[in-house]
Amino acid sequence: MKCPRCKTVNENKRTICTKCGFYLYRNDMPKAHMTKAQLQAAERREAWSKIKFVLSWAWKILVVIVMTFWTIVLVIWLSSKLGVMPGGN
Repeated sequence: MKCPRCKTVNENKRTICTKCGFYLYRNDMPKAHMTKAQLQAAERREAWSKIKFVLSWAWKILVVIVMTFWTIVLVIWLSSKLGVMPGGN
């Protein structure tokens, strides 16, 4: 396999360029032609991308919940300082 970075020709089963250390995995390579190590690396990358997606949404939801809580606390505190009761007279 030819390294896209330094153009060194490497053995077909190599996953890292012998000259520059560039990772030689190709996304368009059919899974039938991948080595066991390449399959495991591809599965790890796919799993990690899904985990990052879920964690990013969990983080966004957590931020919204915390900001809502502190906004309510601030409104209650300000209304007590101003002598105005929420929801009424």
